[in-house]
Amino acid sequence: MKMHPVESSMLKAVGHDPATGKMRVQFHNGAVYEHDDVPLEKFAAFTGAASAGQFYNKKIKGQHEGRKIKGPGEDAE
Repeated sequence: MKMHPVESSMLKAVGHDPATGKMRVQFHNGAVYEHDDVPLEKFAAFTGAASAGQFYNKKIKGQHEGRKIKGPGEDAE
């Protein structure tokens, strides 16, 4: 999945696969999380939000099943 840098104090980069609905977020500490069933429209709203971190915490985290796929200092699976 291609990751795109974002301007955020919390997030470093984000990516989305429209075919599967999977979305990934990379934090500045190196952790990467993947979330399921994120519609392309929601991902577009996320990347266009005034605060990507606030949008993530309010509209993605807890609403779309997610898992850590890489911790700080680890290689991604």
